[in-house]
Amino acid sequence: MKLESDKDFLNKRFTKQELNSVEFDSCRFINCDFSNLNIFSAEFLDCVFDSCNFTSIVLSDVSFKNTEFNECKLVGVDFSSLNQFLLSMSFKKSVLDFSSFVNLDLKGVSFAECSLKSVQFISCDLFKCGFNYSNLESAIFENNKLEKADFRTSENFNIDPELNKLSGAKFSLHTLSGLLTKYNLEIE
Repeated sequence: MKLESDKDFLNKRFTKQELNSVEFDSCRFINCDFSNLNIFSAEFLDCVFDSCNFTSIVLSDVSFKNTEFNECKLVGVDFSSLNQFLLSMSFKKSVLDFSSFVNLDLKGVSFAECSLKSVQFISCDLFKCGFNYSNLESAIFENNKLEKADFRTSENFNIDPELNKLSGAKFSLHTLSGLLTKYNLEIE
């Protein structure tokens, strides 16, 4: 596996040959384009992505360890085939619409000020995840562990408490209706 360490990549359009079976350690990617790539067996350790485009990327056995995504576009990304060993990510002011998280251990992942429209969270461990100021319109939550997750400042979510474990999850008074949608109640 090729190693790239302590490098900054600025305004670069990546090809799959530059990413497959490569380890990036403590690298920063600024305004880079990864869209429409199929990436296999790459590893990102202590990396930061700022204003990068990952639209319609296909990830297979890719590792994100202590990786930050800031103001990135990750539309339609299936994260389900990530390498889960030491998986650790955070997202800030990013667009993840129509993406999919299935059967993943996402404990403690932060989604801050993100657009998560029509995202699928299915059979995930989302223990202590933060969805601060994020839009969860039409997001699907099924069979997840959401214990101690924070939804106090998120909006437009619809979570069925009968299909998810919510013990200790945090909600504000104005977001409680997102737990009662299926009952067709009028809350004022």
